[in-house]
Amino acid sequence: MRSPKKSYPICIGGSGACPPEDCGGPHGYLERRDEADGYDAWRDMGIMTGFLEDVVAADAPDRQVSDFLSDDVEAAMERIAARKPFMEGKFSRGDVNKRFRAGDHRDLMRQQMW
Repeated sequence: MRSPKKSYPICIGGSGACPPEDCGGPHGYLERRDEADGYDAWRDMGIMTGFLEDVVAADAPDRQVSDFLSDDVEAAMERIAARKPFMEGKFSRGDVNKRFRAGDHRDLMRQQMW
């Protein structure tokens, strides 16, 4: 129950998504976020573009898309999926404050203590 004499946490602003767990702290998060839009990411997009061009050029509706997969394409897909948490930039002050009101921050504080 809320008490008018008690102080509660409140978020007054922010940006970006929360860093995912085990990303190497703030420094590791920033490095991975920068890498998510770097040269390797663009190279992977080139691999995926080539894959899609091969599928379209084959003009073989009876073949499965998986027939065109190569180890390079599968590896690029895995790397692209791994970058997703570092590309999302949505931030909602309302959602953060809702979680504060629900007491979710207490669980996080306990985790930090252990």
